[in-house]
Parts: sequence; C-alpha cells; structure tokens
Amino acid sequence: MSIYYAYKYRPAGQIYDQTTKKVVGEYYGVTNWDWYGLVIFNVITYFFYGMIKNCILDGQTPHTTLDIFGMNLATQFLLCFTRYAWYIYLILPGYVVFKLLGYAWGYIARTNDKNAAE
Repeated sequence: MSIYYAYKYRPAGQIYDQTTKKVVGEYYGVTNWDWYGLVIFNVITYFFYGMIKNCILDGQTPHTTLDIFGMNLATQFLLCFTRYAWYIYLILPGYVVFKLLGYAWGYIARTNDKNAAE
C-alpha cells in the first residue's frame, strides 16, 4: 500500500534549491519503472524460491539458485537507499559465464585412468 500511496500522492519530480530554483538532487517519488521493478522482483523471487524449496525437498544443495536468489534480495534491499542498485544485476551475465566455463573446464581437463597410470 505504501508504494501505491507514494505513486498517487507523491509524484516523481526533481529536487530544487529553494533560493536559486536550480535542480540540486535526483528524483524522488515512485515512477512507472518502480512498478516494473516490483513485478520483476516478485517473479524472480517466486521462481528461485520454488527452485530452492524443490532442491531441499529432494535432498540436494541449491548452489547456483541460492546465489541468484541472494543477489536478488540484496538488490531489493539496496534499492531502498539508491537507484544505482540495479547495477548489481550486471554481475549476473559474468557469473553465468564463470559457471559455464567451470563446467566446460571440468569436461575438457578430464583424464582417463588408463593414461594416468602409465
């Protein structure tokens, strides 16, 4: 409800200096992008929480899903203080490449037991 109140009664605008009438700060209030972000966060949280729950019920350890879920929660928390927290999501493509290269290296660097014994 608080996001709706802020959207309806505290529209986004610039912060002005009272004496010089110059723009001195970033935007305040809630914009349409905040609503889009709310939908994105809810979808990601719901999806990865379900994956973590299924891994635990199957007796497995949720490695990658727990990392992405934690990154999502950290972004949500930091968005309370700054809008630059969205840049945390830029870490995700690098993390995916790192994980894929790790899997590929494990496959490429595998040795046969016959060759290692000789």
